Amino acid sequence: MSIFAGLFKFFGNVSYLHPRKICSQYDTFPKLLLANLESEDSVLKGIAVDTLGVIGSTDDGKLALAQQEELMLKSLMILGSTIKNSPTDLRLRALHSTSSLLTLQKSSQTTELLSLTEYWFQHLFPDPLEVLLKISKQPFKDLHCGSLAVISKIAEHSWGQRALKSHPGFLEYVLDRSTENCSEGKQTKYEVITSLVESLTAEEIFGRPDFMRLRAYYIEGPCYVVAQHSVAMEGGST
Repeated sequence: MSIFAGLFKFFGNVSYLHPRKICSQYDTFPKLLLANLESEDSVLKGIAVDTLGVIGSTDDGKLALAQQEELMLKSLMILGSTIKNSPTDLRLRALHSTSSLLTLQKSSQTTELLSLTEYWFQHLFPDPLEVLLKISKQPFKDLHCGSLAVISKIAEHSWGQRALKSHPGFLEYVLDRSTENCSEGKQTKYEVITSLVESLTAEEIFGRPDFMRLRAYYIEGPCYVVAQHSVAMEGGST
């Protein structure tokens, strides 16, 4: 890692602790962040992608980034492009950064922050939920789990639940255990279910019948396997 890259990473870590001060008093830093996101140097670009997620992982960081509206919109577009079109390592880092930007604790789900995270999600790329679900259905474990991790974050929010509810085929997909062939995939999909079931708004948004299907999955756990003995018994009695 170059000295410049190391200094930028250090400044990013300081921004995690004091996001408003760094983004407002040191106006060159946000510009440098955007420049590195646009960089052709994969090392600098990767650090910038990570840094954006680190700053935006806290409530204060989100609000500080929101003050840099034009810069943030450009950064989101680059983040979305990275998720779709970059080498796997950068795609995974961009997915992780996106998860951080969209994460809100229940106590932080104010109208302002919910609106902000919805706005950011919508500006990653056109039809972001469709893109993420397509990635989640690809046979590449890391990308599959990374995209499901983002979906689990939006599933915590009422706006995300409405988007998921209205997306054709989402409920069938998330309830289908046969799509998961590894423990990581099973656990990550279970996190989507958990986000929905533990939310205070999902039952109203999804309706009680579908919510109860989600709750049954939640109770059964991530690695539940449908018992086959009844099928065997039926076959033996004919």
